[in-house]
Amino acid sequence: MKKFERKKIRGFTLLEMLLVMGIIGVMSTVVLAINLDAKKQEVLKNSAREVASITREAQHYALTGARMDNTHFPCQYQVEKSGNGLKISYKYHLGDTLCSDVANLHSQDYYTFPIDSSVTVEHFNPIIFTVPHGTTNIAAGENVRRITLTSGSDTFSVCVYRSSNIKEVKGSSCD
Repeated sequence: MKKFERKKIRGFTLLEMLLVMGIIGVMSTVVLAINLDAKKQEVLKNSAREVASITREAQHYALTGARMDNTHFPCQYQVEKSGNGLKISYKYHLGDTLCSDVANLHSQDYYTFPIDSSVTVEHFNPIIFTVPHGTTNIAAGENVRRITLTSGSDTFSVCVYRSSNIKEVKGSSCD
């Protein structure tokens, strides 16, 4: 009579399998959290670049005296907060007044630029660039005007200096 022999099969126990799956789960959670935070920071950084670009666009219009149509003679281009985005508007005269006659200038919105909904643009005083030299309305004692963008606990700032230099920086300092 033939006797059945039991072969020893080597393998993993249920406890070992659960332990490995738990470790993989924890590592996946950590990697996802890091990636989500990095994505938020990247969106914030890109939004700051957009704001700087919009501000430079208004400055460019002032430097070139860009006319939006054939009847308006621009005097100033302004960047201001609009909802959770920015708006470029311009002040102009129709030929019968001068740019120095600020009380009689007409105003026209040019374009509104939306900013990503996860980013908050904090209130700031409008930045005005004057035609034809692109000089700003930033007072001598002020030296810099800051546009602050936040997302969660992260902050980026777009700094517009009295000298008309524009740069974006991480944080809220425009030193």
